[in-house]
Amino acid sequence: LGDNFEFGQRILPHRLFVVPLSFESQQDYQLYIRVTSTSGLQVPVVLWSSLAFAEHDQNRQLLLGCFYGSLIIMIAYNFFIWLSVREKSYLLYVFFVISFGLLLATIDGFTYQYLWPNAVWWNSRAIVVILNITLALSLAFSKNFLRTNKYNPRLNKVLTLYMSLMLLMAVLSFYFPYRVMIVIALLSSAGTAFLVITTGIFNWRAGNRAARFFVYSWMLLAAMVILYVMSQLNVIPKSTFTNLAVQFGEWCEVLLLSFALADRINISRLQEQEAQTLLMAEER
Repeated sequence: LGDNFEFGQRILPHRLFVVPLSFESQQDYQLYIRVTSTSGLQVPVVLWSSLAFAEHDQNRQLLLGCFYGSLIIMIAYNFFIWLSVREKSYLLYVFFVISFGLLLATIDGFTYQYLWPNAVWWNSRAIVVILNITLALSLAFSKNFLRTNKYNPRLNKVLTLYMSLMLLMAVLSFYFPYRVMIVIALLSSAGTAFLVITTGIFNWRAGNRAARFFVYSWMLLAAMVILYVMSQLNVIPKSTFTNLAVQFGEWCEVLLLSFALADRINISRLQEQEAQTLLMAEER
């Protein structure tokens, strides 16, 4: 088992590493597991009965299905809005959500199961490549949505530089070891979140009212990521909610960013109406 083997070579065709075991009743057994990795590794081994695992897996699949289904709906909805209004922010938002959804699907094992089950080399690098692309798209969306060239010119240059760096890291991920690039990518993720939230706050203070939903969405996602990390480090107890905290945070972010886009359009229309009313008053 592992990411050095094609998906079809797994004992059971499941997105997770599932191994069937048979035991005789009233017998004691000692199980030994040898695990190696080129990067950080967590091995949450759980021994299930067939019935208990099936029940647990069905519930988890249902929740994940609802999550990914809602992402697809939001992608389609905002794409059709873009076709109507041709606002660039909507298109960047769609690309960002697609990339983030693909990242989470890769972490959950769905992409290896359904999209590239035979692409062993690519699958071993997919997470770090898609993560860097997602970070670059989040910065591109932030620049466009917040209009940083107007409200925060200096931060706009920083965002552009950081975005270019993320794209470079995505390319370098094809050539350098995963264990090196994933550490850099995770540190870059923290830097991106801090930079985006900080830019949103300064943008809000500079007078861009549409930035408020933007700030709320990123702060909520950051909080859910921290909650997930704390549960993985056993700082807080694990539960179904903590295990799905990142997905929940992303779903809330997608929803709030959709509200933010609609709010920005409404604000722009109100400003245009006010400008027209003022112009008409001056002409009279």
